[in-house]
Amino acid sequence: MDVYLGGIIDECVVTVEDGKAKIKAMDLTTTLFVDTVTEFDQDDCVIGVGNMDLLSKIIAITDAITGFSESHIEFKPEKSSKVRFLLFEPDLVPSFNTEWTDDIVDQELASNNYCEPFKLKASKLEQFKVWNDIFKIPSIGITVKNGALSFHCGREASHQFAVKLGNVSGLDSLSIKVLGKFILPVLNALDFELDPVLYLSEEGPVVIRTKTSTWMIQPLEQDDK
Repeated sequence: MDVYLGGIIDECVVTVEDGKAKIKAMDLTTTLFVDTVTEFDQDDCVIGVGNMDLLSKIIAITDAITGFSESHIEFKPEKSSKVRFLLFEPDLVPSFNTEWTDDIVDQELASNNYCEPFKLKASKLEQFKVWNDIFKIPSIGITVKNGALSFHCGREASHQFAVKLGNVSGLDSLSIKVLGKFILPVLNALDFELDPVLYLSEEGPVVIRTKTSTWMIQPLEQDDK
């Protein structure tokens, strides 16, 4: 799930409007922001969704929705069984900000001198994830040198690895770090049929975007690197 991400975000607000479900959510540390939209042919409403761990397990068994209201989503996995998932008031989601607008991501990209969208390739990211699974280093470096983009891990006095992803346009140099526990679930959630791209800036969060979802990840402060 593009929002749940294995447990990073466990509650969100869903706006159902014009046959679509729009979700904006943030983790409790305010490090990761998610903005996603999907087809959802139900009556317009705004609902709070909690316990997304449970919801993800239900959807893994069945995504056949047979009933929907502002208080419950009803699933029917089999003819003899019925599941009702409880919803709640949006005001009860502490991480939700009512001032988030539909164009919040576009505003971010326009205001902080981002590079041109860099197309992410599955083969390169798989290489990176394999090495990261071996090294298990908490923070991940993102570096641009003379336009060449790399993901890497490890300090000078420790084991290191790096994977060159390609060349970016509109950004000559950059050196930041992000926590792996935030960016790795996003990379694992990517559907490459939805053409994921990466935006980088010296002034703003790391932005990963597909045709339906966007994730913004705040880099570590200099003192935390």
